[in-house]
Amino acid sequence: MKNKGIVAVLILSLVTSTGYGQSKLDKHRAQAKKELEKRIETFVKDFNAGNGEGFADIFSNRFYDAAQRQAVVKNVEGVHQYYEVHYELEIDTLIVDHHMAYDKGKIVTTLTPKGAGEKITETNAYMEIWEKEADGKWRIVDAIKHKINKAPNATSDTTDVPKEWVKYLGDYYTGGTVFKILVSEDKKRLMIFLEGQLNHTLTESAKNVYSIDSAPGISVKFKEENGKIALLEFVQPTGTIIANRK
Repeated sequence: MKNKGIVAVLILSLVTSTGYGQSKLDKHRAQAKKELEKRIETFVKDFNAGNGEGFADIFSNRFYDAAQRQAVVKNVEGVHQYYEVHYELEIDTLIVDHHMAYDKGKIVTTLTPKGAGEKITETNAYMEIWEKEADGKWRIVDAIKHKINKAPNATSDTTDVPKEWVKYLGDYYTGGTVFKILVSEDKKRLMIFLEGQLNHTLTESAKNVYSIDSAPGISVKFKEENGKIALLEFVQPTGTIIANRK
């Protein structure tokens, strides 16, 4: 977490632990807390409805620049293209003081494929720093989260993996993005993992070509050179991404 986020937590802890809270200040805090709770409720609804613009508005310009904000919008809309989404916040702590606030808890995201594939559930612990900005809206200025569990689980262990799959396993790079080809823990499914996203199972549709079960219309093509897999093509309606094997 950035230093200013840590400082904000310390300030909130100090202010809320002193005798500074007279009735007028307590009333102001209570009102601010209601406003923030409503703001949180709205952004959860926006995410579940696939409203990328509404969801992205929860983040301050100091947290995301314009390009990053647009990427968030596309990611939210992209997820809803292939999944029924249920995004839920379980808040453990919410402290509000003046124009700053702090909350922590758990995020549970459930993705149910609109096509073939298994339901995916991911749980993350999170902590956020909020600030009420000049336009009167609460926005996240700093945040941290970490995965509690991931599903479905995958492994790079090649023990008992079907021989025809072993040649695909490994990391494929394009710019700053890494595609990982893995297998499920039970060694029954070939899988693809894109950093920052979830694992997805693959089904063979032709020689060296696999469709992504949870994303109809998207496929992975492996290219051989001198008898070895040299790269993969991530084929989607908007274009093809080529990633070279490390």
